[in-house]
Amino acid sequence: MSSRQKGNAAEREVAKKLEAWWAKIELESRFVKTPLSGGWSTPQVRRDFRASGDIMTTAERFPFAVEVKRREGWSLATFVAGKRSPVWGWWREAQAEAAELRAEPMLWIRRNAERAKGSEKGGTLPPIWTVLLRRDYVRALDLPPPDLFWHVDTFDEGVDFGKAIPIGYIEHTLLGINPSAIAK
Repeated sequence: MSSRQKGNAAEREVAKKLEAWWAKIELESRFVKTPLSGGWSTPQVRRDFRASGDIMTTAERFPFAVEVKRREGWSLATFVAGKRSPVWGWWREAQAEAAELRAEPMLWIRRNAERAKGSEKGGTLPPIWTVLLRRDYVRALDLPPPDLFWHVDTFDEGVDFGKAIPIGYIEHTLLGINPSAIAK
């Protein structure tokens, strides 16, 4: 499977998860992969069609612009430690996409399934998504504590996380939050 095919599959997977979660408060809302994500002409056109980011929605109260990255070539441990990682570039991209929509950034990241340590039969660990949100936004909502939390002084020198420090939730934690606590 090519990287673009993996990306398309990841975007559809996340759209399905978000649609099921958000249906608790907007039953008729739809979430879909943005057609030609990243290929829409100008920021104004993307904003007018609410097509900035990788996921589009009909949900009126959904406050996020969603970026989805399912990639290899990065380490969860390195990222969590606040060291240089491609994830920080993806987080900056999520912030830029959100700014176009005047929305909040939401970044879904994961690696492919990996071999389970100590597995003699070569079993795999189930892939788990990590979701980044803007730390100050989460604090203002009084949501449950995040699974991942950084301070400015926890980042290695040279790490550029953009304008907003993120916090991270494992997908099950985030999707366990009642969306009415987040809705506009």
